Amino acid sequence: MAKMCPICGNKIKFLKNFELKDGTICQDCGQSIGLDDSFVSSVEVTSILTIQNVIDYKDGNTKIDPKQYWTDYKSNKKQKKSAKKAAENARMEKIENDYVELMDEFKADKAWHVGKVYFDDKKQQVLVKKSIPERMAYERTLNFPYSDLENYDGIEDPTTIEKKHGVGRSIVGGLVAGPTGAVLGAFSGGKSYSAVSKVAMILYFKGNYHIEATFLSTDTSTSSSTYAAVQRSVMQVGHDLDKIIADNNASTTMQAATPSDTSNSTADDLRELKQLLDDGILTEDEFTAKKKQILGI
Repeated sequence: MAKMCPICGNKIKFLKNFELKDGTICQDCGQSIGLDDSFVSSVEVTSILTIQNVIDYKDGNTKIDPKQYWTDYKSNKKQKKSAKKAAENARMEKIENDYVELMDEFKADKAWHVGKVYFDDKKQQVLVKKSIPERMAYERTLNFPYSDLENYDGIEDPTTIEKKHGVGRSIVGGLVAGPTGAVLGAFSGGKSYSAVSKVAMILYFKGNYHIEATFLSTDTSTSSSTYAAVQRSVMQVGHDLDKIIADNNASTTMQAATPSDTSNSTADDLRELKQLLDDGILTEDEFTAKKKQILGI
């Protein structure tokens, strides 16, 4: 079956046509806008022209110079690429500047930290310190308000385990039990170990975010002074996190109680208003108008 030109409807002849980006047109339609299959530039141009482009040029009685058209196309493409690269560089520069500015503020506030996780009690915020490659790969600055902290867990990975029963490779959450308090040595199953390779806390924030605060990341004997110091740090941080979480829970409780308090206040106002009506101080119309005002209707 013969193929018809989508523009003029005439039959497309063999080897006398132009292959566009989205279809084939007849030779006459192509030549009507300046295409010439004897020039390489026309072949290049047809690879970027669409059927609608040809229709628009025909309707406007416009002819193109294939060679100039292709040159302009390459130039525009290069400019767009450069503009895109410049925009990306500007975006990354802003991310970097914002991060550096925030980190400087944390340091100025003498924020304390556990590994790469900084706690600014003045700002009431947590910030994760990241290297330049990390900042470039993941643009979001990981900082959270204290009020978003929901919970935490502990991680302690042993390097040597003596098992009296059961099978185990590592222990997660054994060092810290949050948010009710940091609990050291809370390991079960009759397991014991002489060294650990990692001690950390996982902090959970609203929005399903979690970050890891690492206290220790090298093989360390559990009988060493280093391990004892880490235990003390874990206890202190656990205590601080418990206080933050307790404050958050108290705030949530107060917010939940607000509607009830408002309802009680409204009921009291209505009772006082009714008493004024009963005492003859207010007329029925005044009582009705004030009642609607209190109820917001």
